[in-house]
Amino acid sequence: MDGLNLRFSPAAGRQEQLGLWLKSWQLGQQMQARVIEMSPRGKLLLDISGHKVTAITDVPVEKGALLRLQVNSLYPVPGMKIIDAPPPSPACLLYTS
Repeated sequence: MDGLNLRFSPAAGRQEQLGLWLKSWQLGQQMQARVIEMSPRGKLLLDISGHKVTAITDVPVEKGALLRLQVNSLYPVPGMKIIDAPPPSPACLLYTS
C-alpha cells in the first residue's frame, strides 16, 4: 500500500497535547490506528495512541479496522501512509464507490 498518504488535522479536543505528540514523530516511525468512523468521501476519524485525528484517504477501510501507519512527512503537515490494513468487505467497497 505504498504511497497512500493520510493528512492529519486535530479533531475537537486537546490540541495542545496533540501538538506535543506530533512534534515527537520521526520519519519512518510506525504506529497503529483504529478506524472510529469513515465517511463515503474518504474522511476518517482515527484513534492513534489515544489521540483522535481526522484523515483523508481513497483507500476503503471499515469502521473498527486496525491500520499500521508509517510517518512519511513532518512538515508542513504531518503525513502518514498506510502500510498494512485488513481487506475491506465487499459491502465496504460498494459503500465507498
